[in-house]
Amino acid sequence: VKEKIDEGFNVFLVGEMGISNTTASALMTAKFAGLTAEEATGRGTNISDERLKLKQRIVHDVLEKYKNIPKDDAIGILSSVEFTCIVGVILGAAANNALVIIDGFNTSACALVAKTLVPQAMDYVMASHLSAEKAAKSSLENLGLEAYVDLGLCLGEASGGSIQMGMLDLAVHMYLAVTGGKA
Repeated sequence: VKEKIDEGFNVFLVGEMGISNTTASALMTAKFAGLTAEEATGRGTNISDERLKLKQRIVHDVLEKYKNIPKDDAIGILSSVEFTCIVGVILGAAANNALVIIDGFNTSACALVAKTLVPQAMDYVMASHLSAEKAAKSSLENLGLEAYVDLGLCLGEASGGSIQMGMLDLAVHMYLAVTGGKA
C-alpha cells in the first residue's frame, strides 16, 4: 500500500476470487457479529440444500473449536481462517489516509478484523454493494457501513466495487466540471 501511495494512488479496491471463501467469511462474521453458523452461512456459489447443511456444519464445528478465542481477538480469529492480505490493505490504506472500497461479503469480513484491530480504520472504508450472502447485511451493520447499491450478487471479485469506483470517478469529474477544476 505504501508503495502505491508513494506513486500517487489514494483509493484502493479490494476483492477476491476463489472457492470456499464465503465459508471463512461466514466464520469470521459469526464470530465478530455474534451470529450462529446457520445465521451466518449462505449458499456461496449457489450450492444445494445438502451442501449448505454441510457448510453450516463446518462453520459450526470451527466456531466450537475456536470458541475460546474472544470476539475482540482479531489476530486469533484471522489466524484461524484466511484473508490476511486484504486486512493488511485496509489497515495500510487507513494508515496513509487513503480510501478502501470493500466488495461484498468476503471483504466485509476482512474489514471486521481491521475494525477490531484499529477501529479508526473504518473512517477510510466504503462499502460498495450489498452481497446476497446471508450475513452480508449484518456484517455491514457491524462495520457501521451501508452499501451504495444492491445488485443481488453473491460473488465478490471486485464486481460491485468496480461499479462503485465508476460512480466515484463520475462524481469527481462532475464536481471538477462544476467548480472549474478546483478542488
